[in-house]
Amino acid sequence: PQYARIAAALSSVSTSTLESASGLLAQGLRSEFRSLFRRKATAALRRDLIEVRLKNARYIGEMTKFGPKFGAPPALALSALKSCLDDFSGQNIDVACTLVETCGRFLVRTRVTSGKAEKLLEVMMKLKSAKNLDPNKRTLVDNAYYAAKPPAGGAAGLAERARRKAAKLAATPVEERYVAHLILERLHQPPREKSVDFVLAKLRKMPWTPKPQATVPVAKANSLPAVPAAPPA
Repeated sequence: PQYARIAAALSSVSTSTLESASGLLAQGLRSEFRSLFRRKATAALRRDLIEVRLKNARYIGEMTKFGPKFGAPPALALSALKSCLDDFSGQNIDVACTLVETCGRFLVRTRVTSGKAEKLLEVMMKLKSAKNLDPNKRTLVDNAYYAAKPPAGGAAGLAERARRKAAKLAATPVEERYVAHLILERLHQPPREKSVDFVLAKLRKMPWTPKPQATVPVAKANSLPAVPAAPPA
């Protein structure tokens, strides 16, 4: 953010927008984004590449919030986000979420870019539902979306929903929570074959023998026919 502020301050004293510090910086960020987007990382360089890409995305987002005169044009962030959504997988998910978290709220609240930004956000949520993303990626997408479009009720609403969720979770037996974790989260972690074997092994170890009082509901038990008494010996 501090570099974006410096560029905006320098642009305020520039004679031409095209020759301003922010204008030149925006052109460089656009070229860097395209170069990084096309680059295929090997296993050894994957971590280094994602760090550079996320830094580039944050820089674009911070420059966008200063507007086209002192920062970067909104079209730069919107086109970058659309490129990531066109190939919504791998590192592109992290880059898209970083862009949305950094400047998504600004784009949604700006009259000129509001419609386009909201359409891209809806596309991102549809892709999250359509693709089999791991839980970490799904959480990343949800956090980015709600950072740009907070739910109704604001902070108070979020706190109340969090309190209700925590109360519901506390009332759920530990065994049920563990089974839900195995099936909904652990089962989908790569590699899939090892995850399936792991989950099956853990499920087989669960105490599946039902408790006597839980085998037949009370209402159903009352409707069962009476058992005739045994004849006296």
